[in-house]
Amino acid sequence: MNDHMNKQAGIVTRIIDGSITIDSVAELENLLKAFPRNPWLHKIFADLLKREKSLYAAADEYGEAAELFMEKNMTLQAIVSKTLEWQILKP
Repeated sequence: MNDHMNKQAGIVTRIIDGSITIDSVAELENLLKAFPRNPWLHKIFADLLKREKSLYAAADEYGEAAELFMEKNMTLQAIVSKTLEWQILKP
């Protein structure tokens, strides 16, 4: 089980750095189940949902990413995520 988690963590790192692209909503949902507190995954998922025209779901994910970025003191990334959320749903 631990080896499986390490493998998933490596995949997440490669997704975040852009060396792997996932275009499947289901695959990203599975990764989010394994890593629910990763703000980068939430932002990447939101970007995919936006491309897929699931705008309300994308706005929710951008909001979640913003909150998680703030918890990690990553203010700039939180502002970007919140701005992307507000582009979909005006405050």
